[in-house]
Amino acid sequence: MSNDDPTRRLDGELPETPPTQPTIDTVLQRILELGTRLEQKIDQSEERLRQEINKNFREMEWRLDVMSVDINKLRARMMDLETSVRQLDAKPA
Repeated sequence: MSNDDPTRRLDGELPETPPTQPTIDTVLQRILELGTRLEQKIDQSEERLRQEINKNFREMEWRLDVMSVDINKLRARMMDLETSVRQLDAKPA
């Protein structure tokens, strides 16, 4: 084979390719670290969200209790007014 042969191998003329495994290992390690940090942030966010939801549910429960009492008072007052109207309607004019 001469230097002009287009089928000759160039391996000897090319610089040696550096090993890629250390780079791949580094990238994988960074990905794993990122995944761990993301999991921690997600867990923290879930906990904050859970606490906020529970707080808001307690607040809504309290408001519904107050509204329930107010509605019962309104119903009692309405029944009193209906009784008064019936009594007035029953009286001769």
